[in-house]
Amino acid sequence: MDSLDRFSNRFLIEGEIELKTPMRIGGGQNAAMYSLSPSPVIECYDAGSGTFEPYIPGSSLKGVLRSTLERLVRTFDVSQCCVCTGDRNEGAVLCGKESCISCRLFGSKNGGAKVRIRDSHLTEECRTTKDRSAFLREQPHFGSPGGGKGRMRPEESVSAGTGFRFHIDLDNGTEEEVGLILLSLREFNNNRAHLGGGSTRGHGFCRVKRYSVKKLWLKDGALSNEKVSGKDCMSAAKRYLAGLNGSSDNERGFDRYWRAFSGPVDRFDDGHVVAMLKVTCLTEFSMKGLDETTVTNGLGPVIPGSTIKGFLRHKLEERETDRTSMNSIFGGKDHRGRLIVSDAWYDGKKEIGKEKIPRNSELRMFMVFDNMTKDEMDYVTDLFDLEVQITGNTSAGVTRNSHDNAKNKVKMHVEDVKRFSAREYLAE
Repeated sequence: MDSLDRFSNRFLIEGEIELKTPMRIGGGQNAAMYSLSPSPVIECYDAGSGTFEPYIPGSSLKGVLRSTLERLVRTFDVSQCCVCTGDRNEGAVLCGKESCISCRLFGSKNGGAKVRIRDSHLTEECRTTKDRSAFLREQPHFGSPGGGKGRMRPEESVSAGTGFRFHIDLDNGTEEEVGLILLSLREFNNNRAHLGGGSTRGHGFCRVKRYSVKKLWLKDGALSNEKVSGKDCMSAAKRYLAGLNGSSDNERGFDRYWRAFSGPVDRFDDGHVVAMLKVTCLTEFSMKGLDETTVTNGLGPVIPGSTIKGFLRHKLEERETDRTSMNSIFGGKDHRGRLIVSDAWYDGKKEIGKEKIPRNSELRMFMVFDNMTKDEMDYVTDLFDLEVQITGNTSAGVTRNSHDNAKNKVKMHVEDVKRFSAREYLAE
């Protein structure tokens, strides 16, 4: 492993992350001092303002970047990277080998980490917001494990639109290694990486709004610094990935992008697919929140990802979809679901308030098919371009005598599809 007992250089990567959907990083048992929620998010105390505020722990961002980098590298060559989670009896977890780029950057039992990530705190714009509810809120979540009878529970989350400042140090690094970190950050913008928990039901979609890279080094006993081109660093990282030995496309775990070297037959083919959907409200939409007329993401009313995912599951069960496919799509006792569904939010310029989503409104959402087969995707995409009632009858206002006046009817339409292809990825 690289020696860290002598300073050679330091790369500083700084920027801002903005949430596209709410984020949830749990506060645990010690959260009672700042939150009355039964399921709070983690917060820290700001001595300047005398208040508690949400933040992204450095360990959380570091974990996401490590697993994202591992997934990218293992896609191109599984021998060049271990996995930070898995069966420890296999001996491949935090292997510490010199050839493992993940252990070299993020540390292992054989050496310290070259990468250090500080806690990410609110941007100045968010910190000066007087109304705390502008970036912290509580939402209902209906949990039904295994498709059985579930229960409603409240969960706290950080609102969409909230911004955080991040700071990453890379000691004794190279531009190629900086590029690998930047490529991992860019997976947030590609909707293939997510922050915090609950990502399969819409939490943690975000984007890196801006970033800068600076290099520090010693020259003639004095500390010098210069700006570094992030684009050049990412190009160096892609040359590294292109020079690897290749990887088998046969296994479709979550530690690589499946079928990345296979040409697609159509846009929804075997592999990792991210689709942007337009959701048209054929009627008005509203669904009561804990203390809201209709559920919002902090910025405005939304159709929650958990609601959309629940609707999809219910419809596939109605169609008697085979159990193996259902477990693969929605998860089972031994693995998470492969279908990741974001909230559907209003993306127009006209103000619509926070009471309801008006009829004819057009919403945007993401749907991620994480290493799914074409057949599994077809079960879901068969429900697109249909007039559907996205919630249950109670929320939709359906009674025995008023079925024709039901609300919450929508139509989902595919606007853009991006399937992970190694060739296209390296050419971007």
